Amino acid sequence: MSHTAGPLPLRTQRATRLWSGIVALSLLSGVGVPTAYYAFGTAQLQYLIAQCPAVQGASYALWTLPLFLLACTMLLGAALIWLVYRLQVGLTAEMEGRMQALVATLHEATSASERRSRTAEALAAVGRALSEALDPRIVAQRIVDSLLALLGVQHAALYRLDGATGDLVTLVAARLDMPAFGQNFILPRGTGVAGLAVDTRRPVTTPDLLTDPSIVLTPDARARIGQAGYRAVLAVPLLLQDQVIGAVGVGDHVGRVFTPDDIGLVESFAHHAAF
Repeated sequence: MSHTAGPLPLRTQRATRLWSGIVALSLLSGVGVPTAYYAFGTAQLQYLIAQCPAVQGASYALWTLPLFLLACTMLLGAALIWLVYRLQVGLTAEMEGRMQALVATLHEATSASERRSRTAEALAAVGRALSEALDPRIVAQRIVDSLLALLGVQHAALYRLDGATGDLVTLVAARLDMPAFGQNFILPRGTGVAGLAVDTRRPVTTPDLLTDPSIVLTPDARARIGQAGYRAVLAVPLLLQDQVIGAVGVGDHVGRVFTPDDIGLVESFAHHAAF
């Protein structure tokens, strides 16, 4: 024996058609249930929800779903915008840093190349002076003048070692504002930066010889240095056949730190001066 389902009550049929229209409108148009609510009529929708309590939960879910998706989309968009901005800022800062480093490297390379060229020219001039058998003072003067120009220091001097006393006698000395001053000035044995360089047979540097405890100065030398205005000093011994015959020194403003390149340059001229 079979049973055939009868037609749905008229109230249920109306509610089903009305709710189907609301859902279809909401899903197809992307609007929420409130908009569909007004499209189908306030009274009918209220009647539908009142007659079908189960619809109330579905109505709330369908109304909040589009808003939830919209909020997620907005948050995702904001996150992407923030990420792109941070990437752009980071890349820009990194590129600027690399460009600055590149410019600094090129500047240093250019300066180093120019300095090497000028040094080679100055050494060649000193070599020509030696080959022409000029007076030792003339050769020494060219050396200290070259050191003034190449290193940009305030003072340069070349000393000869007195074999009998061990004192250093200034052969020539020069500074930017008073060329050829202080000739025949004597540094007693073991005093000054030049004296220490002679004793140790190696280059000696100090950023401030007036406060350096390793540097011994006579009252006269201390007074002269105070008047001259230079306090950072680099001195290199003059060696001829492994014998110390003098020293060459340069001085500049307090605090200057002489680099290995500076030391190498002075040593190159010291090698020429020893001959």
